[in-house]
Amino acid sequence: MKKLIIGFSLILFSATSNAQVYQCKINGSLVFQDKPCAGSKEQIKQIRDKQKEYKDAQERREREKAEWAARKEPKIGMTKAEAYKSSWGYPDKENVTKSAHGTSEQWVYRRGSNSQYLYFKDGILTTIQDF
Repeated sequence: MKKLIIGFSLILFSATSNAQVYQCKINGSLVFQDKPCAGSKEQIKQIRDKQKEYKDAQERREREKAEWAARKEPKIGMTKAEAYKSSWGYPDKENVTKSAHGTSEQWVYRRGSNSQYLYFKDGILTTIQDF
């Protein structure tokens, strides 16, 4: 029982010892809190950091949106890497056939009740089947 109490006390102490405590004067009274004091350098830094994170995320979304808009339709002669970067993106399924004549692949794209297919011969797009 003693070991249980000591173990529980250690867990409780370690959980609370990681928290940072701030002393703030509010309306002339000393207050302890887990967040930086209003108007303090720490609070201003936290706000600026959050604003920078938000701005960076927004710029990343805009960049991804522009990259997606710049994607091209698949074209005969594309490599597999280029096809992955096309407007069709990654396929839902890839069927690979290896024979004495080389490697053939069929990429399947499910579009609602329709399907689209890209066919590759030795890594080069040879056929596009679009319904």
